[in-house]
Amino acid sequence: MPAYHVPIARNILLTTWFRLRSFIFRAGKTIVVVVIALSFLNSISTDFSFGNEDSEDSVLSVIGRSITPAFAPLGIEKDNWPATVGLFTGMFAKEAIVGTLDALYSESSADEDDGSPPDLIAAAGDAFSSIGSELFALSSSLTDPLGISIGDVSDLDAVADEQEIETTTLSNMAALFSGPFAAFCYLVFILLYAPCVAVLGAINKEAGWHWTLLVFGWSTGLAYITATVIYQIGTFFVNPLFSSLWIIGMLTILIVFILNLKRLSSKMVPKNLIPAVQL
Repeated sequence: MPAYHVPIARNILLTTWFRLRSFIFRAGKTIVVVVIALSFLNSISTDFSFGNEDSEDSVLSVIGRSITPAFAPLGIEKDNWPATVGLFTGMFAKEAIVGTLDALYSESSADEDDGSPPDLIAAAGDAFSSIGSELFALSSSLTDPLGISIGDVSDLDAVADEQEIETTTLSNMAALFSGPFAAFCYLVFILLYAPCVAVLGAINKEAGWHWTLLVFGWSTGLAYITATVIYQIGTFFVNPLFSSLWIIGMLTILIVFILNLKRLSSKMVPKNLIPAVQL
């Protein structure tokens, strides 16, 4: 065994730079292409005007409305198209869904700019006054690192203030979702469906586009099957025949896919892989 040595800072920095550059130029290609495509669809409207981000006029919203009926088995009704649009922006990052839903569900419009110059003194005062609240938020994150606590949920205004969203967002969500259970199934889908483009880009860089498509399809399919089965079980007595057909169909698809997964994966093994030698 060679003697252990303290790593040289120059070697560490060079290795880090080479790996970072490789990731940016290889995985970054996938990330940039997907982000540009989603951002373009989220900005352009059907009349070819731009600046329609997170609004019902964007092409992304039109696409979301058209595919919303496909999510009916897991509790998303036709009028609840903002929930579907939020899934697209979730491809940037799952936390981006909150901002999209807040913009689409909220009926309040942004205040118009009066053209007056910004008050730098007032802005600086607000920045300094926020230091205390930010330090308190930091201490709260240390005591609850997993973010399990959702804060004050005593009333609608308290929840909106805690989550930093509009009050109308919560009321509209409550009206468009058929119930809390449907919202829960929607959260199950968000938890399991395809990872963000950064993860997909890393998978594409490390394992190729075949595995990237497999991960995307498996994650999204598993999310759809799981959310649908949970919702149909929870609402089974509303329409037993309809729920039974969906449950059987989803489980059948899952079993067939798992049985064929081994055969599919054997074809995707790299040809230059060194076989293991059993001693």
